[in-house]
Amino acid sequence: QGLFLLAYLAWLWFCEVRSWKIFLPVTFGLACAFWFFGSKQGMVGVLIAGCVYANFFIKPMSTRTVLIAGAALVPLVVLSPWLQGNFQSLKQTLGYYDYFDNSARYLQQHGRIGTQYGWAFLTSFWEYVPRGLFPGKPFIYGQLIVNDELWPGVAEQGHTPALLPWVVFHLDFGMPGVIMGGLISGLLLRGGYSHFLKTRSFPAFLLVLQICFTPVLKHTPLLFFLAALVGICLFLKVANRAFGLLRVPKPPEVSAESSSPEPVGNPV
Repeated sequence: QGLFLLAYLAWLWFCEVRSWKIFLPVTFGLACAFWFFGSKQGMVGVLIAGCVYANFFIKPMSTRTVLIAGAALVPLVVLSPWLQGNFQSLKQTLGYYDYFDNSARYLQQHGRIGTQYGWAFLTSFWEYVPRGLFPGKPFIYGQLIVNDELWPGVAEQGHTPALLPWVVFHLDFGMPGVIMGGLISGLLLRGGYSHFLKTRSFPAFLLVLQICFTPVLKHTPLLFFLAALVGICLFLKVANRAFGLLRVPKPPEVSAESSSPEPVGNPV
């Protein structure tokens, strides 16, 4: 999943895609492929990354366009488990997204679980380690400490009911952890977005997606991510030189010095 999303991002950037006729079929085609294979997160990741790229590098989107697209796509994503036959009723499908109940159960059992004092955050980095390369990778780490207490043995079977984002901060340091975690997260979100607006570079584009929207590294180990990125870039470069089929015409150049959050141009 991470490799396909990374390849999509590299294709957008290094092939300088600026045409809706090229962008839309590839973006929606890949999103449909993720939907077919049952990956809601992959589908949402492609759509969000594509919207961010299109808004800043093809043509800025108006509020009306965003609202119409959201009204059409959000219900499709939410109802996708039902449409795929994973649930028997609409009520069961909507209940799948209810993280509040799971988080409330955690608060009821917090005294039994105990404060972790940073251990949950530190062990959460196991998420970036591939189990295929490290068979000894633990099943219980980070937020899954809560899952193991509430649903013992479920994580080993590959099922990890979701919790609200603040749970890991509360698990480590209680209410002060929630306050500080929210503050630090907000600063990271703001810093990543501001850096992207100032530089408009590919690393900044990946950074803002990783921090603010849809994490790529969460599903792709760091070393594999870097190796795959280099390989994809070399492939695109060789293909462009050999066939000249991947590159599309560049639009008129726009100054990259502007740090305004408003994209240049007329909204769609």
